[in-house]
Amino acid sequence: MQRKKSRSQISKRSEANLLSPENAQRCLELSTPPSTPTAIVSGDKSSLKDLPMDILLDIFGFLDVRHVLVLRRVCKALADATQQHAVWVIMVSEHVLKNRLPWPPWALPLKDVPACTIEKLCIRAVRLTQCWERSDPKTKGSPTRCIHQAEHSVTWLTICCSRWLVVQVSGRRLEFWDLENYFDSPRAVFDGLRGVIDGGKLLPGSGDAWSLVVSTRSYEAHALEVHLPKLGVDGVPRAMLARRWEGYSELLDAAANPDELLNLPRAIQVLPHAVAVARTTSVDIYSMTAICPTTLHPFQTLAYPERWTGTDFHFVPTRPSWTRREEHNPEDIYLIFTEPFLGSWVALVARRQSNLDEEEDMYRLEKPYYFFVPQLYHAIVAAYDRSVDRITKTWSLPGGGADYPKLLGFDEYTGISAVSMASGRIWVVDPLAKAREINLSWEILASPHPDPAWPHLHVTPWPPEPVYFSAPESNGAPVEDWSASVEKYFPGKNRPDCFGGTKWFVNDVLHIQGPAETLLFSLSPTESAFPALEVVQAGQRLLIVQRDENSLQYEAKALAINTRLEDLLLQLHASGIIEAIPGVSLSVDACSAQ
Repeated sequence: MQRKKSRSQISKRSEANLLSPENAQRCLELSTPPSTPTAIVSGDKSSLKDLPMDILLDIFGFLDVRHVLVLRRVCKALADATQQHAVWVIMVSEHVLKNRLPWPPWALPLKDVPACTIEKLCIRAVRLTQCWERSDPKTKGSPTRCIHQAEHSVTWLTICCSRWLVVQVSGRRLEFWDLENYFDSPRAVFDGLRGVIDGGKLLPGSGDAWSLVVSTRSYEAHALEVHLPKLGVDGVPRAMLARRWEGYSELLDAAANPDELLNLPRAIQVLPHAVAVARTTSVDIYSMTAICPTTLHPFQTLAYPERWTGTDFHFVPTRPSWTRREEHNPEDIYLIFTEPFLGSWVALVARRQSNLDEEEDMYRLEKPYYFFVPQLYHAIVAAYDRSVDRITKTWSLPGGGADYPKLLGFDEYTGISAVSMASGRIWVVDPLAKAREINLSWEILASPHPDPAWPHLHVTPWPPEPVYFSAPESNGAPVEDWSASVEKYFPGKNRPDCFGGTKWFVNDVLHIQGPAETLLFSLSPTESAFPALEVVQAGQRLLIVQRDENSLQYEAKALAINTRLEDLLLQLHASGIIEAIPGVSLSVDACSAQ
């Protein structure tokens, strides 16, 4: 007790000394701030909000995004300061670009992008990285939004400008949905497309103006002038048709080969100073400076080695890892295609070389050529930055086994995905948004249609009954084992909208557009649901299509332009076979055929 009392007395004496007039005056002197230069602070009181903007920018350079957002809540003056364009240019430069986080190319240069858009993209990039580092991939998330469409009606979708979900419905209608704000209906609609979209590219213009170029499976291309407000910017999208043309582009008619049926364009790549067009047997290269509405001619044509013919063409935009480690030239061409005879993927590299004697630099194919066996590649990897072994989030889509996904749109800069389901529902999943409770009823789905672009489905089995014919028929076929009664044995085969029919095979498997019908066919000696040999009229050209019952592989060839059906009938009457008639082999898309 004595000890505690002693400490109490000492404490009282110390407090008395501190509160003495002398010590109080001393504390006041020590607490008075030194005089502040008037060049920095105006007035008698110092305040952070009174600092000039250039000084604030220097301070913000030492802060991260979270601290800037905290400052915004202090007062109105700091809230205004943290919304300045220069502040978010610093934030993006220091915390996004320097750390190599994903940043959309359309948001560069930063000086041309609104401050509100830069802020939203910057915050999402930083938060996505935090979500990536902290979240458990095994924890399943839920969708944040549901857009309703008719069953099996969504035929294409993509996400543009990290904000607009563009959906094609029933192969015609384009709808623009706002992913930043919730609306019960699309903000804009364009109803002038003809055919299911099979590829598209968004080309930037000035401000919010863009060009959306899409190609359809009917081999028509559409160029749309679209106005798409950026993130954080008020406005309604607009879309209008700027141009429509047939074929992949105007380069369709520029082939040096007069028989375009045998060398149609399959893929196109736009380089800084040239345009490369991959065809069945060669690559045509056009000068960018010579492109105009008139008919074009390539300044160089590179035939594929060993007389290869290709299908399933893909241009690789940047130098692939499997090439030689040479300095990348943006004018180099990297092309991958399937060679049916080799049964493998072929990769070719065409490098641009300066030629002082020619007006244009010339290309040459580099050796060695690269081959990939498709059976060895089964994995699909989505890469984020430099890593491919991380998963940001896994999602559990409602519906279970009652529904299934068909199309996927993904924006790597915001992490937002859109998944189109067979039921017509489009689920929007955002890793940074809170899941919302969505109450839906589940109906029994109709059988999935294999391809909405070909609505008619033939009868099953096909033919309805086993077909055996040995005696010559009085229907135009002069020999046994041949028939011209296509509708009798294969009802619907010659319908122009029949999935699996003749026109489908010629258009989607042989990639030859236009009308087509089977004139004659024969069956294999064993019972079969498919003709073993067909004579097909494709436009003004006769084709012979042969199916191997053992390997289930197809072979096709185009006969000479002047070959008539009467010539084939005479050949059948004389020898009973037409397989030996000379023709040019056509590339068969094995994936579509099977």
